[in-house]
Amino acid sequence: ERETNNPRTMASGVKASDEFVTAFNNMKIPGKGDRIAFMSGVIEDGFVVLKEKVLHSDIGEGLSPEDYHAKILEKFSESDPMFAVIDFRFSDDKGEQTKLVLVKWIPDKCSAKNRMHYASSAEGVKSQ
Repeated sequence: ERETNNPRTMASGVKASDEFVTAFNNMKIPGKGDRIAFMSGVIEDGFVVLKEKVLHSDIGEGLSPEDYHAKILEKFSESDPMFAVIDFRFSDDKGEQTKLVLVKWIPDKCSAKNRMHYASSAEGVKSQ
């Protein structure tokens, strides 16, 4: 039975797994140790589950923002949908900064069913 008062329940009835929420919350903590640079989640059995997480040290230190983002883009498939959270690096007049960015990745090559399932679940993932 669907829990309608659970803030982690999405319009599609899909829920974010505890592991996915914990990894996302860890990304929001500045500074401590080797941080998560990228994490992805996929829908399995009614949950958004953590598929992969990549630490900054796995990507490489001292990369330009362009090279850093090129490494992150290698994680995106041409046919498999996912939700990705990226520790987005950029420079502006205030210096180097980071922001967490949620990406709803739904490639044209995935099935119509998957496109609809991920699209209807995106708001719930965003509200985590």
